[in-house]
Amino acid sequence: MRFSQLQMDHHLPAFFFSRSPFTMAGTICSLEQFCKWLMKKPELCHRLMDFALDHIFAVLDYWVETFGADHIFAWMSSPSESNQVVFHQSTCSSLPSPTTWRITKG
Repeated sequence: MRFSQLQMDHHLPAFFFSRSPFTMAGTICSLEQFCKWLMKKPELCHRLMDFALDHIFAVLDYWVETFGADHIFAWMSSPSESNQVVFHQSTCSSLPSPTTWRITKG
């Protein structure tokens, strides 16, 4: 928040950075555990990603309230969904998509 305030003080957009819901869910329970649950408990993975996305939207809402929507540069990275971590479509083909659609629909 402080960095974003400094950006605004210098007439720059306030940067909002977040990891993806998939990556955040893997951080909540450990990526290793999350990957195991991808196969055994996919419904739990969906719940964790929804929880993570709710948090992302809550923080983004705070940024919008503080700086205004026209003054924010939002950026999200998705390292855990990359083929570097989860590398076979059968492992997670149904998981990132519903949450990603929620991101784009707001």
